[in-house]
Amino acid sequence: MKTALLYILLFAASCLPLFGVESKDDAKPTRRMITPDVVTVPLDDYCKQAGLAQKKYGEGKICVVVIGQADIANEAKIMVETGEKTLLMLDQWTGQTGIFNGPKENPKHVYHLILFAKDQDYLGFVDFLREKKILGAPDGRDDLIKQLLNFRGPLSLVIVTRNAVLRPDNFAVHSVTCQAISAFFFERGDIDPPAWVTEGLSAEIQRLLCHGEVLWSSISYEMSSPDMKGNWALDVAFMIKKNDTNLRKASHVMQFELQSLPGAHYKLMWSFSKMLVQTAGGKKGDKNKFYMMLEELAKGVKSEEAVKKVFGIADPQLTQAWFGWAVNQR
Repeated sequence: MKTALLYILLFAASCLPLFGVESKDDAKPTRRMITPDVVTVPLDDYCKQAGLAQKKYGEGKICVVVIGQADIANEAKIMVETGEKTLLMLDQWTGQTGIFNGPKENPKHVYHLILFAKDQDYLGFVDFLREKKILGAPDGRDDLIKQLLNFRGPLSLVIVTRNAVLRPDNFAVHSVTCQAISAFFFERGDIDPPAWVTEGLSAEIQRLLCHGEVLWSSISYEMSSPDMKGNWALDVAFMIKKNDTNLRKASHVMQFELQSLPGAHYKLMWSFSKMLVQTAGGKKGDKNKFYMMLEELAKGVKSEEAVKKVFGIADPQLTQAWFGWAVNQR
């Protein structure tokens, strides 16, 4: 089976004001229109200037755009189908409010996966966006957007084709999940979603849609790493039973940052987020607790406070309830 290094998917903070309409006063906007134009319009201009062909796949909420010559029709179809299923699952978990799985004619619900056939054309596009002041200059000495060969915004992810097609289903799940949650948060303010939400949800959807394997994350694990394979539910249950040194309280898990995060801690984020999704019970409407929690988080409420407000529980009782649930998962 093909393997590859998993790449950090960067959210370029310098792009944020351009993804929506800024408020005319000092108050933060409660809703901001999001469209893919910030990336797709410059992309059209760049391709015309560079003489690059575009091939689009998908007419619904997921649009895969291949830049240059790459024979990946089958992989693109998988990305579109898996991305659509990902949005449907997010919508089911948040009360079927249509937030993530809305009508395709609404630009807020069209997500673009933009794949460059050649690295040099991707790098040229980055330079083009910087010349247009759409992407900011490198932060520090390391130009990570160029080094990692990808970046994303709320409605688009730009990457080189050779990395995306290794496991197109896992790639689509993670990319669409991160885009959708980021768009949800961006529409409500300038708050980035916490890692335990995006990564936890992405991991669970990958396990459900991608043959039980989590092969794409925002952390540079090796796909074939033994500690990222196997039955995660049993792994977490075993950690609890033996009081593993990698165990952390729920309040700690909600503060995890992705840099240098151990694989065991990534599994804890997955387990905790899954527990909250199941606790919400798939209740329909805007009274769905997981949906309510996301609304609180997007307002800037800290994770611990948001969970306590919506689910009515905090540490140490929260950790006890989580461990009691997790130890029985199979």
